Amino acid sequence: ALALTNSSLALSKSRILAADLWEETQHQDRARLEFVDAAFLRILSRPPLEEEQKVCLQFLVDQAALLSDSATLDTFAGGVAAQVEPSGDPHQRARENLVHVLMNHNDFVTLR
Repeated sequence: ALALTNSSLALSKSRILAADLWEETQHQDRARLEFVDAAFLRILSRPPLEEEQKVCLQFLVDQAALLSDSATLDTFAGGVAAQVEPSGDPHQRARENLVHVLMNHNDFVTLR
């Protein structure tokens, strides 16, 4: 799990997957909800529980608000940089972060 959290590969792939999922779901009336459902299905092979869905929707709102204020953000240099740069759009960046979180979910890490 720690390797996934710190992996530039996992981070790059989460950014790519978030963009793909958003492209698939953004044209629907309930795009954010559909994005969360699609992310769970693609990553964890199951729909989210009602509570998980609520938490994820709130996460998207909170992350977008946090990422919208660049004055509060710090940059840091880690190990190997991800090959895919994060989105400049705070809402897309929040979706990237959610996908990265789901890639570190116990159900994903322990699936065989």
